[in-house]
Amino acid sequence: MAIELRIEENHALRIVRVFGEVDLYHSHRLKETITELAAVSRSGILLDLGAVGYIDSSGVGVLIFAKALCGKKGIPLRIINAKGPVLRVLELTKLTSYLPLAESEEVALHELERGWETGGG
Repeated sequence: MAIELRIEENHALRIVRVFGEVDLYHSHRLKETITELAAVSRSGILLDLGAVGYIDSSGVGVLIFAKALCGKKGIPLRIINAKGPVLRVLELTKLTSYLPLAESEEVALHELERGWETGGG
């Protein structure tokens, strides 16, 4: 199954809704999208993985890349709705405490708003 990316705006945030599989054949598209958004957005990026049915090591690499890139540029990042097999891969690789995960869009927005109030991200 291919990957589909839908980009939305919520206030000044960019939300990337990911559908399908984030694997060796398709993960480059997500990486390119994150790179493009990080070049123009300073308000924050949400990666919605709720409709991702499969992720492999290259997909995990893109999530680590996203954290590093956004951190370097001072852009708040949250990875939302990771569940099922995606969450299991993140748990097995011990990345749940490293990656900026939020269980839902509402939680992520609340966390980011609090970060803005305190000057963090």
